[in-house]
Amino acid sequence: MTKSTQPTILERAKAIGQNIVDLQVSAVKTQSLTETLQTEATALRTEGVKFGKSVKTCTWRQTISDTIVSLAPEKTAQKTCMNYVTSFVKAVNEGTPFSLSDSKGKAKGKGKGKTKTEAIDVVIAKLFSHGEFATWCEKIQTSFVAKHDNDEKPSVKAVIQDYLESEGYEITE
Repeated sequence: MTKSTQPTILERAKAIGQNIVDLQVSAVKTQSLTETLQTEATALRTEGVKFGKSVKTCTWRQTISDTIVSLAPEKTAQKTCMNYVTSFVKAVNEGTPFSLSDSKGKAKGKGKGKTKTEAIDVVIAKLFSHGEFATWCEKIQTSFVAKHDNDEKPSVKAVIQDYLESEGYEITE
């Protein structure tokens, strides 16, 4: 009779890293991979695993991070994956459900009672006072007219994002 072997920490951490990279790359597999990662997080928590605060002090984090860096196609994908790692660690350490939305940044407004969009409004309002803002708006308008027929009505966000990307900025969402 052969004794079955339990996967090692490194093998499990590499598999978690692979699932996180796949999650970032493939929207088609999102539900299945989210469930797989939740199952793994629950199993680790049940086993008493606790993630350390950084890759310097935690073998799990280091191996997941190394796997992501080796597999993710580009830096922005790696950053997204690292955000997912944070959500995964929280699921293991605190028992919260693994969630993609939990790993996204939170908007911070000034003072109490401010909505998330009001924080953005403050920044945009400051731009209007900048000496080059009108010129910048004209460049966006020119870019829009050159690219779209008058029948098309893209969102303001799409117009600004299109302009910024045409100027060489990489926009991540």
